[in-house]
Amino acid sequence: MIRNPNSLISLSDLGLQSDRKTSTLHSVSLDVWEGNRLAILGLPKSGKTTLVRALAGLIKIDSGKGFILNYTLDDPKLLQSPSVGFL
Repeated sequence: MIRNPNSLISLSDLGLQSDRKTSTLHSVSLDVWEGNRLAILGLPKSGKTTLVRALAGLIKIDSGKGFILNYTLDDPKLLQSPSVGFL
């Protein structure tokens, strides 16, 4: 999946491993457009909070690409943007 320039959030094959054997996030891909709502649901310990922290730029991803607005998830300006917040 290539970043869709019209989406507010775009993830492509996002992955994160907590150790060598355990994959916390595996191949997460999605696009969220303006006016849409997103609910992240799952079992306990399924990676919901980890995904939100990665989206906020608080933890680094191991693989894949992610964009919020025009910022990559590893861009330090992401947390400084007045348009992006994390509660």
